[in-house]
Amino acid sequence: MNKTTTAYKKSGYLYNDFKIFHLHYSKTEEIPFHYHDFHKILIFINGNINYNIEGRKFRLFPYDIIFVRAGDVHRPELTKDSDYERIIIYISERYIHSFEQRCSNTDIPFSLSSFPSNVLRPSMHINANLIHSIYRLHSAVIENEFGSELYREAVFSEFFVLLIRAVRKNMIEFGDVISCDEKLFHIIHYINNHITEDINIDTLASSLYLSRSRLMHFFKEKTGTSIGQYIANKRLILARHLIENGCNRTEACFQCGYKNYSTFTRAYNKQLKNLFGCDTDSHA
Repeated sequence: MNKTTTAYKKSGYLYNDFKIFHLHYSKTEEIPFHYHDFHKILIFINGNINYNIEGRKFRLFPYDIIFVRAGDVHRPELTKDSDYERIIIYISERYIHSFEQRCSNTDIPFSLSSFPSNVLRPSMHINANLIHSIYRLHSAVIENEFGSELYREAVFSEFFVLLIRAVRKNMIEFGDVISCDEKLFHIIHYINNHITEDINIDTLASSLYLSRSRLMHFFKEKTGTSIGQYIANKRLILARHLIENGCNRTEACFQCGYKNYSTFTRAYNKQLKNLFGCDTDSHA
């Protein structure tokens, strides 16, 4: 197994509901697959990058907007000595919920799942206002003046509103999927659609004409994690969302697909403990 598939891990920490920052570097080593327990929006500024998200690979162009939902396994592919400049926004589910409540058109609900693709591509001739808001956001993120943090959040709110409007009016293009591992995509799609149910690995394997052991080996080879750990991560992220929105732990346990409360409690407490670790990842 090569280096890229041995270090699947949680990356980044979000102690508040919102965090935005700017990163720019040249890097030659491979970045491993990883995931976050919050949503991430990445605005690609510059570089020669392909981006892998749960079985699909996207070719990125400047000012592409990349959505990585909580729990999505992803990584960028960097060519040798490539620049990699981007704006990164970490967003909690609470922030998304608050954003929706503050919008005037609350009769039209919004969620990240409503976006039709992981990569959205605004164009100047269709979305000049959206492109200009990205320019302003770029400037706001790299400045260090009085009230910078508050100003960045205000500029991001403008950008996010314009983006949602563009999506709803079908005035935005989708990023290029340059390759798709159909088998891996099928596995991930099945798991995500049945995450609250009793997932039968044998049934999943049969649907792909694979043995159980071959399925397990294939998934770990492609993502760096076992199917069992992937399912657990997805369920724990869902449990946190449920608990933050008023469910007690017992309700969250069974609603997110766990069958045993003591097993859930041990896993959930371990996840909470890990939230306060040190962030050693490069915010890929």
